[in-house]
Amino acid sequence: MIKDKIILDASAILALINNEKGGDVVEQYLNNALISVINFSEVITVTNRNGFDQEQISNLLKNIFPNIIDFNYDQSLIAASFDQYTSKFGLSLGDRACLSLAKYKNCPILTADKIWKKLDIGLEIKLIR
Repeated sequence: MIKDKIILDASAILALINNEKGGDVVEQYLNNALISVINFSEVITVTNRNGFDQEQISNLLKNIFPNIIDFNYDQSLIAASFDQYTSKFGLSLGDRACLSLAKYKNCPILTADKIWKKLDIGLEIKLIR
């Protein structure tokens, strides 16, 4: 296990960016946070839809989150294996990418998605609210 590292889901990052409830919890983990490049893309997509400038927000996020982890072959297999457990909850590929990074790195996850607590896939999932 990577000591003190935690995986951030896109929902947690968006809570921080948008000053939503739980954003302060996310802020406490910033120094130890890892994010999947797929979740990075999700955050950029959502912020674009909300009127943020893509280049500006991308640069800001790269400075806040220097540990953006590429999605690799092993993670893709893990994400695919999670589908049987997550599809009934409506989780997306982006969600499974986050979960697979947590499994791959053996780290807990920080998310705003309460439904994730219903998952029985052997991962530690922490809610921000």
